[in-house]
Amino acid sequence: HAGRGKYEWFWLYAIDGTLGVLFEYLILRILTFVLEFLTCRRRIFVSGEYRSPRTGRAQCWRYLAQLLLWLLCVAAMWSLVAALLAHFNGQVEAAEQMALHAARQQPKHLLK
Repeated sequence: HAGRGKYEWFWLYAIDGTLGVLFEYLILRILTFVLEFLTCRRRIFVSGEYRSPRTGRAQCWRYLAQLLLWLLCVAAMWSLVAALLAHFNGQVEAAEQMALHAARQQPKHLLK
């Protein structure tokens, strides 16, 4: 929607940021559990654990595996939020109009 104003974009970013973080967290937890199960609990995909459990030495490939997992989570989140916004477009626009109408009554509470 090219005709959106700054308040409408603020609303969309608020939805995306709120739902997006929740979805990223849930996707990361689920994928970490599944991948750890598939790799026999080798702790490859546990966030922030880059060292070998046996030697204690940092392993770059663990970092890369976790980075790729995170990028997959971000891509999945964007896809999920976009699909939800497209599917519930009418409901999202109705909620947006209600929220923006109330916000326009008190513009000092919005970002400039």
